[in-house]
Amino acid sequence: MSETPNHNPAQEEEPAQVPPQTPPQESQEAQPVQGAEGPQDPSLPFPLLLTTEVSASVKRQEALLRKSLLHQRIRTGLAVFLTCLIAVVLFQAIPLLNRFSGLVTSVQATAMQLQNTVYELNISQTMAGVDALIAESTTLVQDGTSLVGDSSKQLAQVMSRAQETLDSLSTVDFDGLNESIQTLEKITTAFGKLLGLS
Repeated sequence: MSETPNHNPAQEEEPAQVPPQTPPQESQEAQPVQGAEGPQDPSLPFPLLLTTEVSASVKRQEALLRKSLLHQRIRTGLAVFLTCLIAVVLFQAIPLLNRFSGLVTSVQATAMQLQNTVYELNISQTMAGVDALIAESTTLVQDGTSLVGDSSKQLAQVMSRAQETLDSLSTVDFDGLNESIQTLEKITTAFGKLLGLS
């Protein structure tokens, strides 16, 4: 990997175990060094042991860097996903906000029209007109009631007169009237003969 390692505090917790540095002597054999991988081969010279320890430390650091890089990629992926999700939600919400704004504007315009209409109608005058209409209706009902009462009285009078007329007609002697008409006809016929009219 050609990436430069970031400073990671977790890496500082595991320092490589390096023996105290003493110049190697050819006559001395290297002391066995215990590392993370277990005891080292004592037959190796000291610089080679140091190189082995450093390479083991580098491998551990590379593993930690790979894990750190993986975690960083996961966090970056999640951040990109959440950003895209928020952008999609915002783009979906903008038309709803526009509709809501239009609805609020429409409600405000309707409220203003209603308020203007109320002022134009002047509700107190309208209520006074309704009261006057109710009073007139009451007067009309009373007049109608008295008219119906008068009409029923007049109708009763007409009916009583009609009854009187019927009663007087029933007292008339139609047979006697017929006889009188026949007698009158005989008289007028005789009188007409006398005058020479017939």
